[in-house]
This record gives sequence, structure tokens and C-alpha cells, in this order.
Amino acid sequence: TLDGGQTWQFRSTFLRRGVPVHSQCGSSEEAFNAGDGDYPQAGPDGSLWSLVHCGSATFLARSTDEAATFPVVRPAPAFEELRVDSHGTMYGVAHQGAKLLLRVSRDSGRSWSAPTDLVAPALRGAEIGQWALALRGPGQLAVAYLSARTGGGWNGSVTVSRDAAARRPVFTTATVHDGRAVLVTSPQSAKDDYIDLDVAPDGSAWASFYADCGTEAACATAPQNPMAKVSLLLHVS
Repeated sequence: TLDGGQTWQFRSTFLRRGVPVHSQCGSSEEAFNAGDGDYPQAGPDGSLWSLVHCGSATFLARSTDEAATFPVVRPAPAFEELRVDSHGTMYGVAHQGAKLLLRVSRDSGRSWSAPTDLVAPALRGAEIGQWALALRGPGQLAVAYLSARTGGGWNGSVTVSRDAAARRPVFTTATVHDGRAVLVTSPQSAKDDYIDLDVAPDGSAWASFYADCGTEAACATAPQNPMAKVSLLLHVS
């Protein structure tokens, strides 16, 4: 749509199963899913940037013709999530084992900063489960994630920065609970699909998590249902 959603038209096939759209993939199928990293991100000049995954390769693609084409611009690190701010700075995050690694590019992906682990130091080394990334203004970045607890279950945490594009950024992390209880014992695939978050205009982060019912009043009608969950919010200012 080029008129605010009043009319819609088919523009292009960006990714597809089987024979890839992008010749750089060779015979490897393009990989994509419902993750945010596969959705185009708008740059300050109106161009659209996205990741193309195929085989063991990752590329940056850019559309300058209102999504009619998405030619590959250059190879990229193996990011799972990509964001672009209003200054054109790019933020790529990759989940590698027990780490969520952030790298920043100030030159349209030609070069990238050294990786920074977004997981709080006190939580590092634990398995990372579901996670989500959000960006507001330049440098206003946040990530929410589940991390495995010793003895079972998962913590829910948010790491936020107001200057993630700086040479020496500062990060703050908080957990969604007081640390004395397990947030969730066992996430249910396809039932507890997502955690999520967003960055407010003031740079603070709001994150939503699901949690075990326990003795919460909201679960009074279904205390014995192992799939029953409650929603929790965490605000990191």
C-alpha cells in the first residue's frame, strides 16, 4: 500500500520455499519463519532492509523501489534479528548458545562492531529460551529473554540500553520476579508461543511474559490445569 492502507497491491515475492528468489543462495532454499528478523525494516531514506538466510549464508537485502525488488547488497553476519534506527544505524542480534550477541553497523552493513553479549553477567552460561528484540529511537534498544535456572524452570529478564550505538554502551538488566520463585517451569510449544516487549518514547522498556499460575487469583478457576498461565509485565526505566 502506498496510500496509508486504503488500497493494496501485490508487489513482489521476497522469499520462498524451494527454488530461491535470490541467486546468491545457489541451490539452497531460503529459510524464513514468523520471526521479526524476516520482516523488512525501514531506513531513514525510505528504503527497506531485511535478512536473507539460505544454507549457511546470511545476506543483507535492500529495496529502494517500494518493495518491488529486494536485491542482495552484501553478506552479513548470521543474525536472527535486524533493526534500523532513524539515523540509519543497524543493529543485528544472534542467539549463539547461552549468548545474545549484538553487533552494530554505522555504514549500511559494510562493517560491524565487535559482538556484545546482551545477557546480564549474573545470568550468563545458562541456556537461553525464547527471546524478543525491540528498538525505538537511535540507541534505544531492549531485549527480553528466558534463561534456564539451576534446578529447573526459567527466569524472565529484560536488558535495555539508551545508547546501544555508542562505542561503549551502557546496559541495564532486571528480572520479572524477585528471584525466589520460578517464573515458568516448562514452556508449552505452540501454547506459550511468545514473550514480547517494546521501547516507550522515553526510552524505557515494557516486556510481557507468561508465568505459571501458582496461587495467583487469576488462576482460581483453573488451578489444576498445567497449561494455565498468567501474564506478567516488567517495566525497566
